Amino acid sequence: MQEITEDFFDLHNNVEISTNGGENWRPAVVQPMSQNAYSWTFWNYTWIADQKGEFTIMSRATDSFGFVQPAEAKWNRKGYGYNACSVVHVKVE
Repeated sequence: MQEITEDFFDLHNNVEISTNGGENWRPAVVQPMSQNAYSWTFWNYTWIADQKGEFTIMSRATDSFGFVQPAEAKWNRKGYGYNACSVVHVKVE
């Protein structure tokens, strides 16, 4: 898996991945970061699906202040500041 996260206010220190709907989290490999605000943080994670089934894969970032992305975003009228974990549902056959 590869993805990017956007740094709006601070640099992302780490990214974690869950392949079981958030029950357990494992670290992703974060690429060297730009020191510029409003930049992208690139990361990757290798997941080997060793069994068939449906899986909920989630990613979350933690910034240098220790703030972790929440599972759900707080509602606001236009969706500004959406910061929840990324979630993808996959089926392995």
